[in-house]
Amino acid sequence: MTILNNTTWVVGTPRTGSMLTYNLVKEIFNSEGYCALPKKMVKSDKEKIDMYKKTSLRDLDEKNKYVLKVHSILRSNLPKSKFIVNIRNPFDICASFFEFMKCECDSAIKVAKAHWYVIEHHKTFDDSAIFFIRYEKLELEPIKVITELSKFLGVELNLRCAKKISKKFDKRAVKKIIIETENKLKAKMENQKKILPDELVKISDNNYRALDLTTGFQTRHISNRKSGEWKKVFVDTEIPKVIVALNDVAVKLGYEREVY
Repeated sequence: MTILNNTTWVVGTPRTGSMLTYNLVKEIFNSEGYCALPKKMVKSDKEKIDMYKKTSLRDLDEKNKYVLKVHSILRSNLPKSKFIVNIRNPFDICASFFEFMKCECDSAIKVAKAHWYVIEHHKTFDDSAIFFIRYEKLELEPIKVITELSKFLGVELNLRCAKKISKKFDKRAVKKIIIETENKLKAKMENQKKILPDELVKISDNNYRALDLTTGFQTRHISNRKSGEWKKVFVDTEIPKVIVALNDVAVKLGYEREVY
């Protein structure tokens, strides 16, 4: 009996566009009549891994397709699984993580520096089970990426459908989702209505992000910067430190060295 691959893992380093990839994969499945699960975003990696063990592994319904986005490092031999990994310039990862998490520069550097090790780990996976996406290609050629993704998933889309999915999750559309989510949360706060834990990601009392449960997009998920504009985020004294820490990683990942 052929074992059904019913679970797609979107894995890897934070701030590489994995949330967008996650939504594209779900939309590809839904557009072809499958049921992409879970319907609502599950927050923690542990909950998602538990869902895989307790639910998707046992699910024999060919229409159900589980899409799980995690930052945990997974084994290559997980049954019924395929894996998708985004690759991004470590300088842009560093800037994005620094901005999104409102953390110290050193913490952002640490995340970006580890990106090469994450990619090297996944390069050991069987070619038929792994799909790599360059962040820049996702930005510049989304329709082509969506088409290639659908082939990898065994769900080949026509051009019209690929264009429709691309438009649904372009930068403008995602920003609209985030703004609407923030406005709903703000209205609840102003009217002193009960806020469910799943409606926000709380870092501290003064640092929280509104969370859209359907897509997983959050406050600050989309910036106004373009790829390569990472220096805008840091003060002048931080830029040389970032360059020294990440230049070798950038070269290993196929990007150019930065100068200062």
